[in-house]
Amino acid sequence: KLLIDGIADSVIKAAENLQPAEIAWSGDDLPDEVFNRRWFMQPGTIPPTPFGDTTDIVKMNPPRDPHKLINPAGPTDPEVSILSVRNAKGQPLCLLANYSLHYVGAVPNGQVSADYFGEFASLIENRLSPYRPIEGFVGIMSNGTSGDINNINFRNPRPPREPFEQIRIV
Repeated sequence: KLLIDGIADSVIKAAENLQPAEIAWSGDDLPDEVFNRRWFMQPGTIPPTPFGDTTDIVKMNPPRDPHKLINPAGPTDPEVSILSVRNAKGQPLCLLANYSLHYVGAVPNGQVSADYFGEFASLIENRLSPYRPIEGFVGIMSNGTSGDINNINFRNPRPPREPFEQIRIV
């Protein structure tokens, strides 16, 4: 009942707030945060599978040892895609960004985090403040196609970070 009522209320509220709007989209590459997590490895450096198989040549999340790594097993998608909607006065109504990166973590045990998606949502309205976002502006960061992408640079490891620090950086 709560779900059904919530959906119905959101449809009613959306209908009450209908207004002329325009939409735009763009994208830009941000390669500094995305790394392929699957690597071709030097022969003999991948441990046997649980079934004893030793024919694997690619390892996911390999050790950060330059003597064992050959090269990433594929490309990454570094694009941050943006979909923006604004009203007839040019004020932002909502902004959807999409980045192909898994969560970056570094959250203390026992805590829950929306990771960099939540950090984006909490910051984007302020970043758009010169354009006067409307009350009720919605900023969203969604997770793109990040099957082989994470935030770990296996060739040049970064220094250890404080809890939540990497989330804020991304």
